[in-house]
Amino acid sequence: MHRNFKGLRPLERDPFLVRKLVRTLACVFALTSAAWTQEPEEEIEDASWTASAGVRLLNRLSTYGVDTGPEQTTVIGGAGLDHSSGFSAMFALVTAPGASAVWQRTDLSVGFDVDLDPTWSMGFELSRSWYASTSTSVFRSSPVSASISLDHDGEDVSFGATVDRYFGDSGATFFSIDISSFMDLDGIAFLPLAQLSFGSKQTTSGSLKRKMGNSPFTSSPSSTVTVSGITGLDLMLVTVIRLGNGWSSTITPGASYTPSELSTSDLRFSWSVGVRKAFAL
Repeated sequence: MHRNFKGLRPLERDPFLVRKLVRTLACVFALTSAAWTQEPEEEIEDASWTASAGVRLLNRLSTYGVDTGPEQTTVIGGAGLDHSSGFSAMFALVTAPGASAVWQRTDLSVGFDVDLDPTWSMGFELSRSWYASTSTSVFRSSPVSASISLDHDGEDVSFGATVDRYFGDSGATFFSIDISSFMDLDGIAFLPLAQLSFGSKQTTSGSLKRKMGNSPFTSSPSSTVTVSGITGLDLMLVTVIRLGNGWSSTITPGASYTPSELSTSDLRFSWSVGVRKAFAL
């Protein structure tokens, strides 16, 4: 993924930048071209520590093609802290207004990015999620996860790969690759992006959300099954609008093909909108 959008990995655990957008969106403009530079953004760029806070809405919540929220608008609010050394920390609250509390979740993560050379970088992240006691999420039993990523920032095209491991009673492993391009206009940045994900998730047969009539597990709802294979093919256009004084907004339309039996539909169209404020500490 392009260096200016470093850390904005679209489908790690949540669609359309839920996790890493919360902690890195404020840094997008601190890293953008000099043509966008204004005094407040220069202060953010030069600061050793940067904090950010914001809110985002999206029309549906899923994780690598696995449904983790109701089919309605979801709100993500959070705050992040970044250091010039590559260290970062993020807190986020995920909720669906008007829906049952079973969909509420709190996330806390810490990470570290390492530049290997001017075009290659690696990222490491450790996350912990807290779910409502009545949560029906298939990830509730594996609340701790770790990821490692490798990114190449090309002049015209960038690409990356990520391995994500969930630990707990019902573990999961996901692997994703993405390819993107960066377009910079006056005050607006565009990132067309495609991502292909593979995974293996251990769960109960009762969690399968479709194809139940043909499933060999339906006769035993409490049996343990493993769902594996392609979990999603995603196409999206990340649009970031610079508002000045550390403020920025994102608009992300997209389409996803999600063949996993833990998803209720094969094809879905999605949108995400958000606003964020960055501070130099």
